[in-house]
Amino acid sequence: MGSTGRLIFALAGLATITGSGVLGYMLIEGVGWLDALYMTVITISTVGYKEVTELSDAGRIFTIGLIIIGVGLGLYLLGTLAELVVEGRVRDVLERRAMQRQIDQLENHVIICGFGRFGRVVVEEFPLYHLSFVIVESDTLKEPDLIRTQAPYVIGSALSDEVLEQAGVRRASAIVIATSSEADNVFITLSARELNPKIRVLARGESATVKRRLQLAGKSIEALEQETSRLRIVALKRAEDPIRIIPEANMHVEGADHLVVIGERSSLEALAQQAQATS
Repeated sequence: MGSTGRLIFALAGLATITGSGVLGYMLIEGVGWLDALYMTVITISTVGYKEVTELSDAGRIFTIGLIIIGVGLGLYLLGTLAELVVEGRVRDVLERRAMQRQIDQLENHVIICGFGRFGRVVVEEFPLYHLSFVIVESDTLKEPDLIRTQAPYVIGSALSDEVLEQAGVRRASAIVIATSSEADNVFITLSARELNPKIRVLARGESATVKRRLQLAGKSIEALEQETSRLRIVALKRAEDPIRIIPEANMHVEGADHLVVIGERSSLEALAQQAQATS
């Protein structure tokens, strides 16, 4: 019988002994059901309060049996509850170790820092391109949602080098930094570059600017990024095709394409002016 089965057994036994105690006191001592319930509870819990009436010899014998059985069941219930707590913690540790081993085996994967609105969009699109990725999220309340993605994840702040190491930053090909804090995004960018100078960094910028959709034609992604410093194109949407996250550097932009661009305000304004000039 598993822990859950033992818990059900203990609760059922406790309910049975309580009902038996009430019935026994009513029959033996002739008290009402409320007094009988009161006497049963104080007997099983061993709190030592005075009985509502003097017990007969038969009542005392019945009480002794009730104490032995009730206390035994109570201890059994407490032991089962403790076992469930310990089992849950051990299971969590084992699952996290298994996930860490899975992350340790990844190569050329993408790290996604932040599981907010933008991070969720990236996570939803990545499986379409069969990209391996690891999610880093500091909010433990989001863990149920992370579990539902069926993707490996690390609970912790990407501001910590140790957390980035757990996510395999030295073996990663790219990192998408999508936290809600621009200051944190800059710090994470610097940390990722220090740990892996070759990693491609795609960091979220000003929220209002990030969402700006620009239309440019005839140039490759690489050319657009080189023409305007401190700017990255993180996504491309073409007609009815699925959104492309981290489009290829040699991919040429078509006239009706919509781009998601991040970077400094001045760089974004320069690209916007260029888009208006070519339209």
